[in-house]
Amino acid sequence: MAYDPSNTLTFGSDSAPHQLWGILNLGCPDTRDWFNANIADIEAAIAAGHLQAHWQFWSKQKVSLVNGGIANGYIAYAHPNDAWTFVKAVFADQDALNAAEDVPTYLEATYHVQRHPQAELIDAQVAEAVVAAGITSVPTITYDGQAYFDDSLAEMPTIE
Repeated sequence: MAYDPSNTLTFGSDSAPHQLWGILNLGCPDTRDWFNANIADIEAAIAAGHLQAHWQFWSKQKVSLVNGGIANGYIAYAHPNDAWTFVKAVFADQDALNAAEDVPTYLEATYHVQRHPQAELIDAQVAEAVVAAGITSVPTITYDGQAYFDDSLAEMPTIE
């Protein structure tokens, strides 16, 4: 699969022996829990040259994910390191995001970010990729071609 840098955060070497594709939502508690439990190992594997990771953020149409969908629109793909810092910060304080009544004001005041000018296009592109892959839930992590989601996330191999 080819990943478009305009809608995907990619980290790691093209020649890494392992590939990961993560479909996340910034407001999803299950995504946050998986992310926080695994991100240290993922970043270590990237730094060691063992893994290339591709992250996309799906604004799944579900009431409990609305604030996360709005937050997904604030990811600055042109600045991946800054975007990654934002993603990690939002997951670290996700309860505040999900409690916010005015999500844009909350995000702009808290993280000093601006809505991506192409947020709607990015949402459409990611939704198209998700549908094409048959993905139905967040998080969905595809590791070396095998998709893991819901209960199967516990069966995912350890990333080293």
